[in-house]
Amino acid sequence: DSRGQDLGWNLKVSATAFETADKKLTLKGAVMTIPEGKLTTGEGVDPLLTPSAFKVNLSPTATSIMSATTTQGRSTWVNSFEGKGEKVTLAVPSGNKVASYVSTITWSLEDAP
Repeated sequence: DSRGQDLGWNLKVSATAFETADKKLTLKGAVMTIPEGKLTTGEGVDPLLTPSAFKVNLSPTATSIMSATTTQGRSTWVNSFEGKGEKVTLAVPSGNKVASYVSTITWSLEDAP
């Protein structure tokens, strides 16, 4: 955040269901998880400005994956989702049919903590 106004921000993520291109099959019960990750920024940025990061199970409901209060988040921050050794995962229960499935992930950045 380089606005210099310390307003805070909230990065949210959501995803559609995993479906085949023709929408005839849905991957039932599948859960994609993005771990908290490791936050980094440029040299000389005060560590007290570090925003918060959260582990997220993707769903159609937008969920916070990173946020900054009015005293955090200034500068540019990178979240390496697998930076702490955890992996982005997709858990698929048995009983689903073998096919190619797609999902659309939507990221939204709100101008509020």
